[in-house]
Parts: sequence; structure tokens; C-alpha cells
Amino acid sequence: MADVYTKGTGRGGQIEGIEIAGKTGTTQVGYGRSDSETSSRVKHQASFCGYFPADNPKYSCIVVVAAPTRSIYGNIVSGTVFKEIAEKVYATDIEMARTKDKLEKLNMPASKGGDLDDLTQIFKALKVPVKNNNGDSKWIATSAKSDKVDLNKKIMTELPNTIGMGLKDAVFLLENKGFAVRVNGKGVVKTQTQLEGNKKVIVLNLG
Repeated sequence: MADVYTKGTGRGGQIEGIEIAGKTGTTQVGYGRSDSETSSRVKHQASFCGYFPADNPKYSCIVVVAAPTRSIYGNIVSGTVFKEIAEKVYATDIEMARTKDKLEKLNMPASKGGDLDDLTQIFKALKVPVKNNNGDSKWIATSAKSDKVDLNKKIMTELPNTIGMGLKDAVFLLENKGFAVRVNGKGVVKTQTQLEGNKKVIVLNLG
């Protein structure tokens, strides 16, 4: 079944560093009357059922798409969805990633900067090695390396620099310094600016 993804109908959906095994499926589903006038009353169902890693299965999943519109084939429709699911699952499974030689040189997972205690607990739960270059500062910035995540001191002034932080921590810091906060977008803080004409209002652009 591993050959389906490397040589057969599922080829093209491989994920670097992990081998997927499974089977595609494309079926016709009839509805309505079955006489010749209604021969066009047929819909398709595309599916992919698979598991990974192929040599030591840990996860399995089946994706079924009823009445696909762009393509009717399981490898194109459901196989693509399966690949995206597998990539997201794989990205969150640190232990599984470490078993693959191909990924040994890749960086540790990136994270937002923020509260030292919160991030330390998260990295410990995920079994991600860290190096604390921070000293005793409560607020840190993170930097992903090949074998660890560096925790670096976040320099705080009268106007805290919140770039690289999550929104919750950024708003907490700024509001505690007496600033009002306006937010654009989602994700981590990419830029922060003081509102022209009102220096007590900080605009955070996330991304």
C-alpha cells in the first residue's frame, strides 16, 4: 500500500521525511430513475484511506468527498486533503519527527515570544529542548535552532517592544503601561506603531 503513494494512483502526495500508505477510491453513485434519459444522473465519490508512517503506523485517516466538482479522482481530491491533514498532524508530533534522519537538521518549532513561565511549560510538555539565555527576565523572545530553542531576554522600556509576541501578551504589556491598543490581522505581532496625533494609542499589525 505504500507503493500507492510512491508509484501508483496516489503518487505526487508524498511528504518529505515520512512514508504514507493507503488506497485511493473513485466510485459512481446513481440517483433518480435508471432509464436512458437519466443516464446523466450519476455523481461521483472520491476517497482516500491511509495511514502513516507506513513502516510503523501511528495515525490512520479516511477522507471521502461526495460529488466533487473539479475532479472525480480519489488521488487528486481526497488524496490532497489527506496529505494536508498528515502534514499538520506530523508537524505537531515532535517525537515522530525525531525518528526521521531526514529531519534531524531541520529547526525546532518556531513559537511566539511571551511569558517565560508559560513558554517553559509548553516546551517541557512538547519535549522540546531549550537554552535559557534570558537571565531572570519575565518576558522573552524565542529563536528556533537546529537542536533547541533559544530563550532570549526581551528588553522592555517605557514603550514595550511586542514584535514577535502573541496578541494576549502584547496587549497585557502595553495596557499595563497605560497604552490603548488597536489590532489589525491575526497571528503574531509583526509591527507596532504609535498612532499619529495620539502617542498613547499603539497600533499592532499581526501576521
